[in-house]
Amino acid sequence: MEALEEYRSIKTRWGEYPSFFSDLSRGHLLSEAETIVYPPKQGFGLLRKLPHRTVWFLHRSKPRVVSRMGRLHVYRESALIPVIGPVAGMYKDYTYGLVVEFQEEAPEIARLGLATLNLLLRRLEKLPLGILKYSVYTVGEKKLLEVHEESAAGILEKLDWVRLAREARRYKPDDIDEVLLLSLDEYAYATWAGLGFDWETALESAARVAELISSTQVLEIKIAGKKIRAPRPTPALGVVALSILSHTVEVEAVAIPYTLTAVAVYDGSEPLSIVSLYPSPLPRSPPPQELRGVEIVAEDLVLYRNARLVVFDKDIELREAERSGLLRLQYLLGGATSLRKILAERGYKDIHSPSQLFQLVEVEQGVELEQPDLYRIVATLPPKLEKPRLPLRLENSLKNYVENTAKLVYLAYTALEKTKK
Repeated sequence: MEALEEYRSIKTRWGEYPSFFSDLSRGHLLSEAETIVYPPKQGFGLLRKLPHRTVWFLHRSKPRVVSRMGRLHVYRESALIPVIGPVAGMYKDYTYGLVVEFQEEAPEIARLGLATLNLLLRRLEKLPLGILKYSVYTVGEKKLLEVHEESAAGILEKLDWVRLAREARRYKPDDIDEVLLLSLDEYAYATWAGLGFDWETALESAARVAELISSTQVLEIKIAGKKIRAPRPTPALGVVALSILSHTVEVEAVAIPYTLTAVAVYDGSEPLSIVSLYPSPLPRSPPPQELRGVEIVAEDLVLYRNARLVVFDKDIELREAERSGLLRLQYLLGGATSLRKILAERGYKDIHSPSQLFQLVEVEQGVELEQPDLYRIVATLPPKLEKPRLPLRLENSLKNYVENTAKLVYLAYTALEKTKK
């Protein structure tokens, strides 16, 4: 077996007698399964772990004693031995995660920073040791950090990482921190030992990693050329944006007109949108079930989660909701915030439609936002349908429009609120 041969070779190189079962029983030989991690890339989502290979960690029996700046450090050399063999299975869970690019430091120093950051979360924030799992890898010329929570607690979104970065630079480590670092990440500990047990480098790297994480919590938005650092969209902000579009169409061989309605709700996570074609509602008659479902989601966000409902123009959205027979949304819109009014108060008085606002808003990072062509969508609407069924392409275009409009309203509102503060 190749792993056993490598084990014997390392022990001989160290000048130690190879005794597999003795090292195993004394804890000098440990086994671990390395995994390929597919984390959520931005916020809450699905985490998948696939087994990659099994490795042995072999520690030298005799420790080394190193003196550094008047202090003695006891350190055991270690080696990694890959074990060739089949792997199987997959682990899935939902948690918070992120992937962020970094430039300044070597991957091994970044890993040391991540391990040190985990240590600080325990010592300063009293969080469980190792609550953040991480990896550092390169893709071509890019260097990437992957971080996810072992158990979904939301600390990646809720913790003040800028404050933690400041505290990392002021932190005075003690002997317990050395033990914790070793228990957290032996790779990082080996890097730290190779640096001469230099806490200053480890803490500075941890501070830079914390700042990288904090950069994912905001995004830069330009409104009419003015750059604003706005909060990254997240349900924690307590904002929900709504966009409604309705149109009356005729269906052949049907005497009554039909209403085409597209609705999107966006609270900072994934947009929820529905496109429905149904007989034009009579007064007080309920809309189709799928539209009522969207109404209930919006109602729950506003009434039970105390979210602020924001629309581009409250009067226009009220008319759209009335035409669509969406009574719940009409009720909610009574207390909605009108973005158009806020824009006028901030000096953007010439913006009268989402299409105009799309041309003035530029999102530099963090959120995908595209400008759909409403006039082109309307032009593709047939004057009369053969059957009460929408072409799939038209349905997707309408969804795309209301989703991006809701995102636009959300981003512009949170950015303008940031400048007010």
